Amino acid sequence: MLKAKWSKSVISSVICAAALGTIASLPGNGVLAQEADADDLNLSDQTIEQTAQGVVVPSKRTTIRRGETVQSRPRPELDPLGGRIGSFLVFPSFAIQEDYDSNIFATSTDREDDFITHLEPGLFVESDWGRHSLSFGGEADVALHADNTSENYEDYFLGADGTLEVGSGGALDAFIDYDHRHVPRSSPNDIVQGTIPTEPIEFDVFGFGGGYTQEFNRFRVRPEISYQIFDYSGSDLVGGGFDNNDDRNRDILNISLRGDYAFSPGYSAFVRGSFNDRNYKESINPGGVNRDSDGYEIVAGLSADLGGLVFGEIFAGYVAQDFSDGDLDNISDPTVGADVTWNVTPLTTIEGTVSRTVEETVVTEGADIASSNFVTAIGLSVDHELLRNLLIGANVGVEIDDFEGISREDQIYNAGVNATYMLNRYLHASAGYEYFRRNSNVVDTGYTDNLFFVRLLVQY
Repeated sequence: MLKAKWSKSVISSVICAAALGTIASLPGNGVLAQEADADDLNLSDQTIEQTAQGVVVPSKRTTIRRGETVQSRPRPELDPLGGRIGSFLVFPSFAIQEDYDSNIFATSTDREDDFITHLEPGLFVESDWGRHSLSFGGEADVALHADNTSENYEDYFLGADGTLEVGSGGALDAFIDYDHRHVPRSSPNDIVQGTIPTEPIEFDVFGFGGGYTQEFNRFRVRPEISYQIFDYSGSDLVGGGFDNNDDRNRDILNISLRGDYAFSPGYSAFVRGSFNDRNYKESINPGGVNRDSDGYEIVAGLSADLGGLVFGEIFAGYVAQDFSDGDLDNISDPTVGADVTWNVTPLTTIEGTVSRTVEETVVTEGADIASSNFVTAIGLSVDHELLRNLLIGANVGVEIDDFEGISREDQIYNAGVNATYMLNRYLHASAGYEYFRRNSNVVDTGYTDNLFFVRLLVQY
């Protein structure tokens, strides 16, 4: 099914790693594919008890299935049913969320707080076929500020994806999507010509791509390709002036090839090579710099699935990004990554992630221009099923932003707690708190922020 884009944990971009999945994901007759019966770790039978007050609580007997977590585990009595149209299931939803943000501009001084109302409609359609799959849909996040109405924004997403099973152990998949987004005020890229825009910078991303996975007994091979087109809107500037932001418009091509070898039940070694080409529409921006670049990443790693208790992958390798303009610093550095999930008990899941990525940036330091932002992110989250219909969670993370070609380096810390109460399959309520802090060696760019939220989700 097409995955929803909006994550209500604001730090999701910090803690996500670029893992390609675990070893039991595709059909086939080889060792890499697992039969459904083998996917169950039968600690004991599943039993649901009903209290006198009508609250569903978990008993001590619970079943863990391979690849599931506390958050993703099916809950037939609480999951949306969807409406049926022929061989498709339709899942409509609408959420309203109220935030209190203590520092909406992410500034070190003169902090401005505000209440923000989020209106989030969504509609996704999923096929119900025996073989193959097709999903499509969209959702939006309309943010309305109580006092600072110039900070209002409307983000939305439309997309479709599908999978076609080919022969024995083969699968062809493709996607196409369109995003309308904004640059967060907390981003270092929320700056134009050295000053702040009067409103959040808006941009569109059109993307498409696909891949093919083929399993040969113990081996699996997956080539993949994707293409993204970034188009930025113009900005009015504080103090007067206007910038069309055309120097940010770019196309990005990504090509990768991954091979896995299952050397033992539950264990697979893999190698992955990827290439990217980043081509700016204005090859020479107003600063006189050509930001075009190409790069590659080569990694080797291990995927493991220990009966659903511990699963995920870790890898290490080398990453490089070379820029067309000799005035921009190239990147050439070791890289590591991990996405590991541990089901400590049937009711508690811990997930740890590590990632290193080369991100585009427009940050400058005097006459010097940063070629890119080399981001290293580490995150840890814990989810616990307190009751069958009550989930609680906590997360911590750290991100190090190293701006290549200038001396700036940022450290971003975050921590949060959250709870979700599922009243029934149609109505879920949640609340939480997030703390953010950025330390920087550049004066007046650090900040702290506190975000409280309550959320009500209606779904069918």
